[in-house]
Amino acid sequence: MACATFLRKSFAFWVKLAAFRGTFRSNWRVIALFSLGIIGAAAFIPSLHAAAAPATETETRKSGDRGAAAQARIGRSSGLPLPRFASLKAERARLRRGPGTSYPIDWELTRRGLPVRIIGEYGHWRRLELHDGTRGWMHKILLRGAPTALLLGDDRVLREEPHEAASAVARVDSATPVRVRDCRGAWCSVEVKDIEGWARRASLWGAGSRTE
Repeated sequence: MACATFLRKSFAFWVKLAAFRGTFRSNWRVIALFSLGIIGAAAFIPSLHAAAAPATETETRKSGDRGAAAQARIGRSSGLPLPRFASLKAERARLRRGPGTSYPIDWELTRRGLPVRIIGEYGHWRRLELHDGTRGWMHKILLRGAPTALLLGDDRVLREEPHEAASAVARVDSATPVRVRDCRGAWCSVEVKDIEGWARRASLWGAGSRTE
């Protein structure tokens, strides 16, 4: 609106100036061309303003959501899906407050094969989540992709066949990792301390679980 007002005033000024000098007739072509230029500028400037206008908050939010979704699917450092399960390769592994050795140690894990959920990446460091919700950072050299899981809840019985009526072969402690061999529907074949059996998939946290 302010731009249009300025253009109108500019045109009026040039008309008055030409009339004052008595050269209106001799310079009518110049004035006509100038008028066309003003009209063209008036039409062009709003479109230029629209093209240069920043994205709206809604557009920015949508773009951010797409970026967050992409980050939630693929890790920037590894190129692997996030989140995903892994397990501890070392007998002792430290869980730090940040991605680096300068960050304080919050926890020391002492069970090889413990399943962990990788929920973030930063260079060679991985942000982990444990079965109880504890979170922290660990160097990737301490992890491996071996499919292990914990049996949580009350149903921690291993059975000979993948159904409730099958005979029990063992009961697993909730702190003992099991190696997941295969899953069929609601059941997974697992192994722990040379004992093989079938566990309910709903009781697993780690490889083979519904949250994998």
